[in-house]
Amino acid sequence: MKDVLQKHFDPKPSPIVQRFKFHTRVRKQDETVATYVAELRVIGEHCDFQDSLDAMIRDRLVCGINSIRIQRRLLQEPDLDYDKAFQIAQAMELAAHDVSDLPGSKSSQHQTPTPVHNLQNKKESSHRQSKVECYRCGGDHYATKCKFIEADCRLCGKKGHLARVCRSRKEKPQQQRNHPKAKTGYPPQPQQNNRQHPTHNLDHKSHPLLMGDSDQEDYPLFTLPSAGKPIVVSVSVNKVDLSMELDTGASLSIMSKNTYSSLSSTLPPISPSHVILTTYTGEKIKPVGAIDVDVRYQSQTATLPLVIVPGNGPTLLGREVLQKHAPVFRSELGKLWDFTAKIHVQSDAKPKFYRPRPVALSLRQKVFDEIDRLRGLGVITPVKYSEWAAPIVPIVKTDGSIRLCGDYKVTVNPVLLTDTYPLPRSEDLFAALAGGKIFSKLDLKHAYLQIPLDEASKKFTTINTPKGLFQYERLPFGVSSAPSLFQRDTHIFTLASPQLSNISLAHPLYLEIINNLNNVLEYAVVSECASGGFLSGSITLPSGSVQYQLRGHDIGGIPFTHAVPDSFVTFDTPSIQAQLKGKSTVVLNPGGTSIARIAISNIKSGPMMLQANVSVVIQSEVSVGIGNTFITIEPMRQEREIQIAFIASESLAVDQILPWSVVILDACSGESTTVNFTAIVKPSVPLNVTSTSRSMILEWSPPVDPTLGNITHYVLTLDYTNGTIATVNVSGDINEYQVNELSPYQQVYASIVAHSDNGETAEIAPIAVLTDQAEPGPVSRLAVRSISGTSAYISWSLPQEQNGIIVFYEVAVKGVYNETHNSSVNIINVHNLNPYTRYTAVVSAATSAGKGQPTMLEFYSLEGAPTNSPSLTNYTILTPTSFIIEWDPPPIPHRRGFIQHYTIQTEHRQKRNTYNSSTNSFNITGLPEFSDINVSISASTSAGQGPFSEVSVIHIVTGVASAPHNFTAVATSSSSVLLEWEHPKSPNGKILHYQLYYKQYQAMYQTLNITIENVTTYHIQNLDESKDYYFIINAINYAGKGENSTEIHVSLPSSENALAIALSVTFTCLVILGLIHVALVAVIMVHRARIRTKGTKSPQMNDSENYEKSEEEERKKKQRGYVEETVEMYEEISKCNT
Repeated sequence: MKDVLQKHFDPKPSPIVQRFKFHTRVRKQDETVATYVAELRVIGEHCDFQDSLDAMIRDRLVCGINSIRIQRRLLQEPDLDYDKAFQIAQAMELAAHDVSDLPGSKSSQHQTPTPVHNLQNKKESSHRQSKVECYRCGGDHYATKCKFIEADCRLCGKKGHLARVCRSRKEKPQQQRNHPKAKTGYPPQPQQNNRQHPTHNLDHKSHPLLMGDSDQEDYPLFTLPSAGKPIVVSVSVNKVDLSMELDTGASLSIMSKNTYSSLSSTLPPISPSHVILTTYTGEKIKPVGAIDVDVRYQSQTATLPLVIVPGNGPTLLGREVLQKHAPVFRSELGKLWDFTAKIHVQSDAKPKFYRPRPVALSLRQKVFDEIDRLRGLGVITPVKYSEWAAPIVPIVKTDGSIRLCGDYKVTVNPVLLTDTYPLPRSEDLFAALAGGKIFSKLDLKHAYLQIPLDEASKKFTTINTPKGLFQYERLPFGVSSAPSLFQRDTHIFTLASPQLSNISLAHPLYLEIINNLNNVLEYAVVSECASGGFLSGSITLPSGSVQYQLRGHDIGGIPFTHAVPDSFVTFDTPSIQAQLKGKSTVVLNPGGTSIARIAISNIKSGPMMLQANVSVVIQSEVSVGIGNTFITIEPMRQEREIQIAFIASESLAVDQILPWSVVILDACSGESTTVNFTAIVKPSVPLNVTSTSRSMILEWSPPVDPTLGNITHYVLTLDYTNGTIATVNVSGDINEYQVNELSPYQQVYASIVAHSDNGETAEIAPIAVLTDQAEPGPVSRLAVRSISGTSAYISWSLPQEQNGIIVFYEVAVKGVYNETHNSSVNIINVHNLNPYTRYTAVVSAATSAGKGQPTMLEFYSLEGAPTNSPSLTNYTILTPTSFIIEWDPPPIPHRRGFIQHYTIQTEHRQKRNTYNSSTNSFNITGLPEFSDINVSISASTSAGQGPFSEVSVIHIVTGVASAPHNFTAVATSSSSVLLEWEHPKSPNGKILHYQLYYKQYQAMYQTLNITIENVTTYHIQNLDESKDYYFIINAINYAGKGENSTEIHVSLPSSENALAIALSVTFTCLVILGLIHVALVAVIMVHRARIRTKGTKSPQMNDSENYEKSEEEERKKKQRGYVEETVEMYEEISKCNT
């Protein structure tokens, strides 16, 4: 019973019907992916799919997703199962939803497509020919074609523009006006002929300090008194150790005349300098001159200009050395070189043009200033005409400035094909920052404005402002696809967590701050994100009130600041530890030299750098020499090794124990740390060392000491300085030992102890043995960055196997460049390249032992505009108004890049049209029927457009013309015939002329070309009278001779008959004129009769006199009218007779 009732009230659905519903179910427009999959699962329960239900839902999801973008993504997966398909579809749906929620975006999913037409007209052509101003030289051409693209500015030192258009010069007077007057303690205004430079980019090849013919310039030395001790940096100047005081208030590095005199043997001679130094209080200092020196600080080397001044002050290290990552933080607008944003719109979208909206008076000047600023940066350019135009929306930022946005939601956003690159979710960002204690945020300045726009996309971004129409050259704010485009590109920072215009970094320990930041900043420089300023940043800690600023040279001069929590304040004071490497006791030999190595470290992991002075205290019989008295331990390097040489007096007694101490004075806190050690005096074993690049031979003599007795064996200790210490026992009758498998230029500390049979020992303290140099290995990290079609930067790093001191590098680019550079140079600029040409850069390092193995890297120079034009090869006429043209690209040497598109220009009767094609053929339609078209073609690369080809004339012709019709002939005299015809019904091309054939009876046809344009009559004369003539005519076009007309015949009369014919014709004409005269008279008479019948009734007057008077006037008026009509009639008749 139950089964019967269930079958009646709830029958089981048919599997065939359910499968039909399943396979035809398509995702609805507003339906989410989750809802669609749930509906499929409900329908699939009654389809008997059994274990294959998930696979069938996967297939239906791919086929019925109703989104080409998601469907294409699913089809790209090689191993797609149900779970993976559902996750991908749901993620892409969420990404599209997130983009639609962003400000300025509007989903186009529910918008009705709007047609768009790509129109070409004269207004666009005139816009392209409008005057432009080059920001490199001020000329009326585009900056990309300026010949000064590689010029160096004499004002700011930057490359790419001249001093007369330098923006630094324009900004400087305004900055100077903002300074208070000198009486308040600020420096006075400089004189008219002098220029003050707060910072300088110094070039070791030609620096303004060494140019004797330069104008006088003021360089400020604004040094403020400090309560703390100065920061002293120990550097090597021309291979001489020198302590320099870091002074960020000094624009240049300074050395006193007395210091120069003491080091004059190692320093170059002083060159004249016209620099004037200005102190904080405004006093002028006239330098003695200037020199260029090679400076080495730890692993960094550079050529540094030093200004020599009178006096005996400390040597100052100016702020021009703090330039690490400086290009990334410049104030100029940055640009991503390897990325171009392209805006895609629906193919049927119609252009929309909106008038400018009124701007509030309080914001009007700010808006005008922002427009001028963006125009000066090259972000926007004025245009005269545009089919698209969006009104502007000024956004007031927190600092009071204006951000200019286009209201694209009323123009391009509704028809935009949005690039929905997935934006990071907050959960992903928090997961990436997990484990961090210190958080850094890098602000990508100007965000979207750093991305160049594709040329075809610029027209969609036109804005209509109170100052006219402007077109964006960079990706603007307000375009709905801008967040995805920007997110796609900034995601290259894999170490960071990018979110639109910010990059967040998490640092688990303080010591990782600098390392992580350097990694991101170096990537920004390598990827050329920064042709101008790219980043600004800050470091933020959880809480705290103690402020601490990282030293500028720690992170390359970038002013990062952070707040330190109270629990971490103790980290700011380094805890110093020193230990003796090798043995715990130093062995001294009377009259000999012993070497001890001390490792000094900061055992705390604070962010503060350790800077300390090191000294050694020991009794006076022992002299001490320290390799470096001032040490600096950066936060990322917790240990620094110094070498101490002890020279013991011969008066010291054997086995005497001497205490000695190392005193480390912290230069920041002023606190000192003393570490105590001991030394013992032992008789020495004379040791002689002979070394090669891979081995060394140790030879020694038995110690001369009567208390030792018989030498039983020697113990040889070798410290390889890489953590490996080897001990070798040598028999007492052997006095040499050879050490193999060493590396070139490897330092080994060797010591030897002689053991006797009475238990006494004699030993020598470790001595430093350095193996010989060898040829270095290949350089590392060879990279080439092309900056234009004719120049490129080549950079490299030290070889991993230096095998000695690198003395020079040899750099070669075949056929272009081959020079050597000293070891301080690791980047060069190569010029005179050919655009879009493959080159091989070869770099090799050299030591005193010779040149090492070269490293090679192939690269392409950037593209240039083509120097030759395409050549038209063929054309095919399709219809009377269209044809297809084909052409060959420019020769390979003249292409200078990848051809992106071709421009076809047609002209007919001074009307020009322009077309673009990405292939080597193009179908041109809509032309005037059977016209002659002038065609020229040019090719374009990413660098610009090449020249147009010579004009080729294409004649539209589809075949020969049909025969002229209605061809007639009439004899007009005894020797002439009037021929008339009509144009062919199918001309199939432009009719060039007509060809007439005529002959007498049974004679040969004679040919006559009728070349008068568009003529359809011809009067042929000088024929023979009383003869029969036959005529045929055809039309000639560019395809050749057309079809012949039918032959017509005419008989010419004799002279008498011709006169009779002429008289009859004259008589007929007179009869016709007479009939015309009679008809005119009849018309006039009828007209007069109508006028007579048109009497007007006069109003009745009470006064009889007035009535009679009015009747008389009416009668006279009619008589005058009759007379006038009669005169007119006779005049018309006389004209007709004439």
